[in-house]
Amino acid sequence: DSQWPDGENQGERPAPRPAGAVARARRRGPLVPTIIVLAVLAVLATSLAGVWTDILWFRSVGFGGVYTKTLLTKILLGAAGFLLVAGLVFVNLLIAYRSRPFYAPLPRANESLEQYREAIEPVRRIALFAIPVVLGALAATAASGQWRTFLLWANQVPFGKTDPHFGRDISFFVFTVPWLQTLIGFLTMAVGAAMAAAIFTQYVYGGLQLPGRGPSTRVAIAQVAVLGAVLALLRAGSYVVDRYALSTKESRLMTGIGYTDANAVLPTKFILAIASVIVAGLFLAALFTRSWRLPIIGVGMLVITSIVVGGIYPAIIQSVKVKPSEKSLEAKFI
Repeated sequence: DSQWPDGENQGERPAPRPAGAVARARRRGPLVPTIIVLAVLAVLATSLAGVWTDILWFRSVGFGGVYTKTLLTKILLGAAGFLLVAGLVFVNLLIAYRSRPFYAPLPRANESLEQYREAIEPVRRIALFAIPVVLGALAATAASGQWRTFLLWANQVPFGKTDPHFGRDISFFVFTVPWLQTLIGFLTMAVGAAMAAAIFTQYVYGGLQLPGRGPSTRVAIAQVAVLGAVLALLRAGSYVVDRYALSTKESRLMTGIGYTDANAVLPTKFILAIASVIVAGLFLAALFTRSWRLPIIGVGMLVITSIVVGGIYPAIIQSVKVKPSEKSLEAKFI
């Protein structure tokens, strides 16, 4: 009584497809790929035509090297951004998948995850490459857009005057600080994307378990802990650079550091930087404790500290102490 999938008896052979239908199917096969290739070629041709037009125009006014350098900088920054983000995400996806346990612990608690794994499996190999490529392409676009900031930093010259608060040449605040902020922000985005990919993959394949549902694997703990520590250290670097960025902050009265910045914001930025380094140490401590309790507590305390110390305290100083005597307190800084 067994039947073929099309409902015919096993002893009967399905009727062959007409030769014309097979020929039409074969003729229709290359149509869609051909259209896609032609569309891509059209976009490339249009882009290259615009680039060549710009090159000719810049050459006509004697500044061909300017456009060439700008274009090369965009390409190199885009390539670096693509390789960094795509590489980090791909490596972490690969590590998370290859380190998965052969049998997910506590199968009753992971019945829903088994459904996700079955849904992912048909497209797993494609996703392993497609996700890093898509994220890398987005990162490349963002990185190439920072060509002006990079060139200003790479070609900076000293101003010959120092900032009165930090004692650094003013060129540091105009050229170096914006590039450091851009670099730290980009690295934070790259590591954050890699960490999200690692957590998702480890969780779906049973390597990373929620509290009370069983132990996580050593590889999963090490992978997430290291990425979390790197993110915390990047956050510490961001707080340090933000201290220097206050020298170019615009306010209602002036551009630069005011009374509240000098007496409330600068000290809190330093405190938050130290707190971020401590959080990085708590993430690394998870390698030995095999528990997420300390990193979770550390992140929670850092968030609360950043709100209270980094936001509420300076606002209180500004409203209670500075505003009633703003003219006298801000005169030195103006």
